[in-house]
This record gives sequence, C-alpha cells and structure tokens, in this order.
Amino acid sequence: MSTLYSLLIGIDHYFGYPLDTRGLHFGKLGGCVRDINKVYDFLTTRVGVQPANILKLTATAGQDRPLEPQNQWPTYRNIYQAFTTLAQQVQPGDQVYFQYSGHGGRTRTMFPDLKQADGFDEAIAPLDIGKPGDPWARYLRDVELHMLIEQLKAKDVRLTMVFDCCHSGGITRGDVAVTGVKARGLSAPDESTMPPSDSLLGDLTALTTGWGAGSTATRSVQTETSWLFEPKGYTLFSACRSNESAFEAVFQDGESNGALTYWLLDTLNKAGPRTTWQMVADRVGAKVHGQFERQTPMLQGEGDFVVFGADRWQRQFAVGVRKVEASSGRVLLSAGEAQGVGIGSEFGIYAHDTEDFDQAPLKATAIVQQLGATDAWAGIQSQAQPSTLEVGDQAVLRSSSEVRLRRAVAVAVEDLAQKALIEAAITNQGKGFIGLVSAGQQGDFQVAVNPDAPDEYALWDSSGASLPKITPPIRRADPGAADKLVKRLIHLARYRNVAMLDLPAPVMQKKLKVEWIGNPVAKVGDKLTLQITNLQNKGADNDASRILNITVLDLSDDWSITQIYPQGGGFEALDPGASLPIELQAWLPDGQEAAQDTIKIFATRATTQFHWLELPSLDQQVTPKGTTRDLITDPLEAMLALITGEENPNPTRAAVRLSTPQDQGWEVAQVKLVVQR
Repeated sequence: MSTLYSLLIGIDHYFGYPLDTRGLHFGKLGGCVRDINKVYDFLTTRVGVQPANILKLTATAGQDRPLEPQNQWPTYRNIYQAFTTLAQQVQPGDQVYFQYSGHGGRTRTMFPDLKQADGFDEAIAPLDIGKPGDPWARYLRDVELHMLIEQLKAKDVRLTMVFDCCHSGGITRGDVAVTGVKARGLSAPDESTMPPSDSLLGDLTALTTGWGAGSTATRSVQTETSWLFEPKGYTLFSACRSNESAFEAVFQDGESNGALTYWLLDTLNKAGPRTTWQMVADRVGAKVHGQFERQTPMLQGEGDFVVFGADRWQRQFAVGVRKVEASSGRVLLSAGEAQGVGIGSEFGIYAHDTEDFDQAPLKATAIVQQLGATDAWAGIQSQAQPSTLEVGDQAVLRSSSEVRLRRAVAVAVEDLAQKALIEAAITNQGKGFIGLVSAGQQGDFQVAVNPDAPDEYALWDSSGASLPKITPPIRRADPGAADKLVKRLIHLARYRNVAMLDLPAPVMQKKLKVEWIGNPVAKVGDKLTLQITNLQNKGADNDASRILNITVLDLSDDWSITQIYPQGGGFEALDPGASLPIELQAWLPDGQEAAQDTIKIFATRATTQFHWLELPSLDQQVTPKGTTRDLITDPLEAMLALITGEENPNPTRAAVRLSTPQDQGWEVAQVKLVVQR
C-alpha cells in the first residue's frame, strides 16, 4: 500500500547578512511558516498523512533569532539532511509532497562549465545565508536540488513539489511597501564574485553531468529538458515565472499567506476524486494572476495524475477564466489570437472542477468580442444561474465563426442518398470547425469514394490529392459512416488551423532567431539541437517586455500535435540576449520507416498556454505508410491576404515574418524535421 511522506520548509526569519558589496540581503517575511503550518494541517486532517511521516523545518520570525530550536532551522545542512532522511524512508510506489515557502534568489553560477562564466543559478535561500565565517551558510542551488530530487525519483515514488518563492528575484516595485504585499525574493540578482567550489552533495563534475540527463520519447523527437528535472515522475508547482515575483499578502482570513499556497489549499479543499493536478493548476493560476499581474504560477511535469493518487485522468483541455465582469456581462479568457481564437468564437464555461465536459452542466456560453494576442474578452450569451461565474472556471471552445478556423468541405459522392447523409452530418455536427462548401468556393477538404477501393470513402485535399495516413478506412456500408467522417474532418480542421497559425508581429522583428544545430534530415538515434535566441539587448531599464515566453509544438505527420517544450509546463521565459538550446534525438515508432514533422515555436510577450491546441493521432492510430504533404498551402495564402493584405512568404522558413501594421504581441516560427531509418 502506498504511503504519503512530506518535507515542508518555511522561513520567515532571515538574519539579513549582506550577500555582496552592495549590501543586498534577504529581509524577514511574515507568511511562510503560516503556509507550512496550514499545509501540515491539511495533510494530516484531510489527506490522513501520519505526523511521523512529515519532516518540517521552520523559522518563525523572532527579534534576534527564530522561535524554533536550532535543530529545526532551515539551514543548508539541515535541508540537505532532511532530503537524505526522506530518501532513506520512502519505498517504491510511495508518494512524496515537498513544499518550500521562503525567499528565492538568483546568484552567480558555481557551475560555469554548465551555464557559462556569466550565468546564474536559481536557488532557495536558507535563513542564515551569508553568515560570516560559515562556509555552509549558502544558497541551495538548482543543480543541487536536481540531484536531491533525482535521489527521490530513483526510489520510484510519485513526487509533488511546490516552490512558493521567487525563482529569480523578480521585480519588486515601490508600491509593495504601500500595500503591505511582500515579494519573496531580492530586488536584483546576487552578483557575488566568489561562488562556492564545493557541495555537500559531492563532486561538482558529477552534479553537472547529472543536470538534464533524462529524455523521453515524443513523436519523432525526444527532448532533454534544460530546466530542473526530467519531466517524468513528478509534478512541480512554481509560484511564478523566472522574471516575476512570488507575493505574500493578507487574504480573507486576515492573515498573511503566500498567494500560491493560499489558492492551492483553497482549491485542494474543494477537489473531487477525479481532480487532477492540471485542473488544480488551472484554477490556482487564474486566481493568483488575476490578483497579481506580475505573478504567473507555472505547472511542470505530469499534470494528469489525480491529486494525491496514482491514477491518471485525461480530460479535454480548457482555458481559464481570468476575470469576470458581471456588470458588463463579459469574461476574460486565457486564450487569444496566438491560439487561433477569433471574433465570434463561442466558448462553453464550466465549473473549475469539471472532470467530464460532455456530462457536466454548462454554466454559461460566451462569444468572443474583443481579441488580444493571448487573451480575449467574451460576452456572456446565456447563463444557467446569475452570478455563478468565477475566476478559475474552465472555458471550452465550442465553435467559431472566424474564417481562419472554419474549413469548407465538398462532398464529391455520386450516390445522392449517401451525399445527403454526409452533408447533413457536416451541417449538424461540424461544431463550427467545418461547413459545406458554398457555390464558387474552393473547399479545404473533399469527401469522395476511393477509386481504388469503391467500397471505402476517401478524404482529399482541395486539389483532389489523397490525404496521407488517414486510417483505418471508413467503409461506405459501415454503421455511422457519416458521423465517423465528420469526426475525422473536425480533427483535420483543427490540425490545419494550428498549422496555419503564422501571423507576424512587426514589433517582434529581428527579436527571435530559430535554427537547427545539426542536420534536420536525421536518422533514428541522431542528436540535433533546436536553438532559439532572443536577439534583443538587455537594456539598462531592465524592461520585462523584452522577455519572450517560448513554447514549442510538434505537428506530426500522423495528424497529432504535441507540446514538446516545456513538457508539462506552459512556457519557458527567455531573457534578452539569451539562447535556449533544446536537445532532440530522432525517433520513430516501431515499424515506421520515415516521418516529416513541423516544429512550431511560439514566442509571446504575455503569459499564455498552448496545451489546448494539442491533438492525439487521428483515430489514435499511426500508419507507417504513405507520403507527407506540406499542409500549409493556398488556404494560408488566403488567410494572410484576408488578415494582412500581404503576399504569402515561404511558409516553412525558420524566420520572423513581417506584414501586419499592428503589434500582435506574439510571433511564431517553424522548421521542418525529417526522420528516416
């Protein structure tokens, strides 16, 4: 039987020793120990964790020293020892919940071979950091944390981690002192010139070698994560992006708490038996970001596990409701033009804890009226009960009247009865993604009879060429054949829509560079690197708008779409002047001889999610035969002409495009990858 263990660390008392010649230091906090105590109460009373299975290190703020005994202080040594003890206790199949609430920092790296000489380590800050004369009064750095987590993962446990702290120091502004809100980080990176040259975890070379060593297969590529951990065996909540701050504030109970912890516990207390960590993250993210514009919680790792369970639960991906304006009858959704949403798109809104959208009651429907790059205002059209909508509810795309999302289908079937049946199914079940071609219009897809197998239907493109890898065949005499055709056409339309998301933004001009390092025509097992570079200068004003949020999708030729970077998370913040190398390894399923995929790289200035664009393979089957056609053809030219009035540039080049007169706030580049045996 699985046992749940926990390690909880909360630090309010910091001694405030100077970290560098500027006098930079960590100040005291007021809600971190309260975070940990509330989590402890939740785990013991609601989840049933035995107190003996919980390790707790806390430092309650006192006048000169913490109120707890010194052996309970969260020092570097004590944190290391707590991880070591936990790794010795757990057994395969157990679960581990880890939470850190305190200051997070960014400091000059002690791993120059890994991060270059001018690089930085993300770190958590023990209470006595910087104490003169104590060589172990120091940061616990990301590479060290990676090794500690790997020791737990090696025991084959299910691991959930929560970091309610700043990862990079963030941006602490003047209004913080006025509002009483505190940022859990420094106002600037710690630029200490003499980072340590040793670690309690052992040789630095071994730590460097272990960093990002894991890999996982995804369609035609395998990714090697460049962040903390290989994305299997864990679920990770971080309080904010690397360029933001994690805040603590006074909430409804009149006590100070970390924003992430407050809404996490609020959501977990309402969780049902099928609530997954991804569902929790959707609501927590909407609640926190709705309150603090400069804090965007992130989820990484495996989000489809049921909360504190071993089961997985897949659900249709939805976008969060970020704001509710009851007076004006509208809601702000966390998806916009970059996700293919258009004016007139219709969303269904469900409760935040909805598990099955096909069975759950609909709270409201809303039509998009105002469109942004990564969000959209939608007017409420119908509502089950007044005043029931709330931040964190889930919105699912139902249909769209936007021309770039609707695909026209021609039915080229001579049998009039079958033709009428198929056309009726398209009209009644197209869900706004497909519709019948009108007079004089060129269709995106055609339904025809397979000339080589007259008892089967075939799906063609607009030129009459057979679409590849459309299997298994649908026979004309099959029960429900028309319905099956419609489902496939909707899938193909959604795939085509994502493939055509290629609108440019001139403000992003010359700011994003995407290139292969290695041959993109690869053999199975070959390694190559997709390098993404933010070409902007850092600037003296430290302008946060120069940070690009990167997401990478793989559009496979089996008609599937998968987010391959970051896996399990929404995006990776790429600082000005920095490069993000994503290491890939060519891969093919057994029996498949070749594949040609499109790798799409999205860069947005606002925080957003692209998971909802993901699709499984068509009918959940991959056929290793047939050839691949470039799906970006005349419909893209028509879309660009309609939206921008510009001619279509080469649709497969890995370059930033120029055409729209307005700044859309997002950009997308794409490259091709061919894999052969």
